[in-house]
Amino acid sequence: MEAIKFKLYDTKNRKWVHAFDVIEYDNEKILYTELLEGTNAEDVFCVFNDVLSHIKIVRWTGKKDSDGHDMYEGSILQHDDGNVVIIWDNRLSSYECLFNDSNSIGLWEIDNPTIIGNIFDNPELVSKEQREWI
Repeated sequence: MEAIKFKLYDTKNRKWVHAFDVIEYDNEKILYTELLEGTNAEDVFCVFNDVLSHIKIVRWTGKKDSDGHDMYEGSILQHDDGNVVIIWDNRLSSYECLFNDSNSIGLWEIDNPTIIGNIFDNPELVSKEQREWI
């Protein structure tokens, strides 16, 4: 079984949170660690979304780009028709690639995807509308 991977981005301090980093909340320190096997990911999302609203959780898509890098929600891919952002679409229950005009295609439809950045470190590569989906 493939591992479930997450990355966390602290929008207040503008930095990635790594395993065993300390996150500050209401002058208290919370230790973030990797999910243990058997941990319910939905419970983790609820805690972080409700208590730590400045922490954005991005999930691994289960795919790698043409250079072997893990592709996560919020990754920016180079495409012939413009840069696209990987998003999760609840309606379709799949990862989609969002274009500047709000149209999207399935992640699986892109041949040889190449990550050129992400919406947190490289927001200038995509439109404001594309960044707001994450």
